[in-house]
Amino acid sequence: MVGPERNAAVALGLMRKALKMLDRMGETDAACRLQSAIDTLQQNRPMQPGDEIDDELAALIAAIPLERRRGGQTKPTRELQALGR
Repeated sequence: MVGPERNAAVALGLMRKALKMLDRMGETDAACRLQSAIDTLQQNRPMQPGDEIDDELAALIAAIPLERRRGGQTKPTRELQALGR
């Protein structure tokens, strides 16, 4: 990896680290904007009307258990956190 590709990979890594920090600090607005920048860099586009989620992916998403926090909020289980999500 050389030049622009390497720079993009380094930038993406730094952005992901910053996203984790923002999430831990509860800075949801900034985290959302940074996630959008990450998606843009990776050329991911948001779902559009008529787009469909793969059946296997939908089943996986539906099966993800959540843990309850104080205040009624939920958070991903340790297994999901280990996947970096």
